[in-house]
Amino acid sequence: MRTKENDVAKASLDGQRELATRPALSMAPPRRVFVGAILAGFAVAGLVSLGLLGANEAPNTDDFRFTRGVEFAPGEEARLRGHLTLLAGQPDRLVRIVGHTGQQGDASANAELSDQRAAAALAIARDIGFPEARILSVEGVGGGAPLAMSQDMTDREWERSLSRVAITDQARP
Repeated sequence: MRTKENDVAKASLDGQRELATRPALSMAPPRRVFVGAILAGFAVAGLVSLGLLGANEAPNTDDFRFTRGVEFAPGEEARLRGHLTLLAGQPDRLVRIVGHTGQQGDASANAELSDQRAAAALAIARDIGFPEARILSVEGVGGGAPLAMSQDMTDREWERSLSRVAITDQARP
């Protein structure tokens, strides 16, 4: 006579036999997990090398040229305005403004001129509404931080290239 308990016991015994005849399952993760992890690593490395990931961490410096005194070279004031407007829209970026001059002439006059160049860039930043709380420093360094001279430049061209204001932006810590 068949009973419900006999059917349950038989099913249980059949299940135990099936488990005993199956090959043991490995506890190691499947190979596709390792391949996926390796491919993800390559993808991240590729983004970093292209500058698409982690790019906001490195400071970025752009130079804006002057012709004489505090007069911007043609197109440079508009380029500076555009650059600062772009940075104003990125609330995580902080800015340093540094005025520079050439190395010829009186050192104190060069220091004063570089301060005036930094102040001119600051005035543009204020004019476009750049938040002053995000401006870390405004200073002039005279001729104390010259650019490297390339081999194809004359001395005069090199001296002219030193007349600039440098805007460095960096991520907020």
